[in-house]
Amino acid sequence: MTTVEVRAARPEDYDDIVSVVDDWWGRPVSAGLPQLFLDHFYTSSRVGEDHRGLAGFLVAFLSPARPDVGYVHFVGIPLCVSLG
Repeated sequence: MTTVEVRAARPEDYDDIVSVVDDWWGRPVSAGLPQLFLDHFYTSSRVGEDHRGLAGFLVAFLSPARPDVGYVHFVGIPLCVSLG
C-alpha cells in the first residue's frame, strides 16, 4: 500500500499541479486552473504526496460572504488502477 501525506498547498506547487492536470483529467483543463488560485487560496487547498511526488490535489476556498461554506474548484488524482 502506498502512503500519501496530505498537507496545505503552497503557491510554489502550481507548476507541479499544472504540469499533470491535463493528463490526469484526460483532456485539456489546465486553463481552468490559473495560478491565482494557489496564490490566493493555498491555505484552504491541499496537496497529497507519496514516494513518487505529487499524488493528488484539491484547490478550494471559503466563501467570503458565507465563511461556513467552501467551494471546491479543482480536484486531481492520477489513474492508479491496481496500485492497492
